[in-house]
Amino acid sequence: MPAYGRRDYLRRTGIAATTGMLGLTAGCLGDDDQIDLVIGGGGSGTNTYQKALVYQQIMNDHSDSINITVQETGGTVASYRLYDEGDIDFFSTTDYEYMASQAQEDAYEEDTIQNPPYQGFASGGVRLFAVAREDTDIDTYDDLAGANVWPMWPDASTRYVCRNYFQAIGLWDEMNVVDVAADDIAGATAEGEIDALILNDTINQGEGDDILAGYVTETDARVDLKALEMSDDQRETIQEETGRDVPMTDLSLFEQDLGMDEVPGVLVWYVKYFGVHLEEDVVYELVTTLNEHADVFKDSDAIGPGFEDPEELAAGILPDYPVHPGFAQALQEWDAWEDDWEEGEVRDRE
Repeated sequence: MPAYGRRDYLRRTGIAATTGMLGLTAGCLGDDDQIDLVIGGGGSGTNTYQKALVYQQIMNDHSDSINITVQETGGTVASYRLYDEGDIDFFSTTDYEYMASQAQEDAYEEDTIQNPPYQGFASGGVRLFAVAREDTDIDTYDDLAGANVWPMWPDASTRYVCRNYFQAIGLWDEMNVVDVAADDIAGATAEGEIDALILNDTINQGEGDDILAGYVTETDARVDLKALEMSDDQRETIQEETGRDVPMTDLSLFEQDLGMDEVPGVLVWYVKYFGVHLEEDVVYELVTTLNEHADVFKDSDAIGPGFEDPEELAAGILPDYPVHPGFAQALQEWDAWEDDWEEGEVRDRE
């Protein structure tokens, strides 16, 4: 996806800027201070956008100091660009995508992020696993060599994850990668254009069951599928080469019998990343207010973190990168801070 700025985004989508909408005072909160924060909400209608609306509701209803505006973006890369250009203050992406931006890989190889954000709370997780059409001879990951495979849609942050772990087990260059939008995957698979695909469940960290994304349930309804076997060596290699957990994933959410009760699924966390310019007390108030009003999130339709459980909020932290000092302060007060984690320092965006 090409990088583009706010003016390009507004021109493409026809959204008019509202005067003052993007104003931010990143100074410390005083008795009468009012801070306006802009969160990158991802695409309209996504779970990321739904969660952002709940954050907005909680903060606007229960904080005297922080107002949140949700801005729709074109996805992860667009959110990064808008943040780096000073147009949004925090946003969500996968921990994999965060590592890619830090390592200046993929979309960030030539156009690097000048102000890498700090880690915040986990806002959800997914587990990725492979299935194939029932009428194929594909039964294992090794059988994917030479097959037409859909490893998530091209602009998804999870596409980077899939490529990363398929490279680790030597299959990425052996597969015929098919680029299809998520909304079209069920039809393309039903018509035989795709032999195998990567699907995911969505982890509900709060109360309630894990769920399947809409495109997964549609594929489940339209195509006879079977789960693929990952060898122990492949599972260990993915864990060693990528540093990712590969827990067993329950397949009972599917309406059909996939031939196995559970399969290894590559775990990916979605994390809220906070701007380096946001003062410690601003982020501290944000996360503690969300924690105090966790019941509002539970009662919403969004799937995501159990805000009442600090360990769940800290689930996506990577020890090699800094945590925002405001979130760090909250974790320390909740006795959920690990000694090997690094605390970032507030500074102006360049």
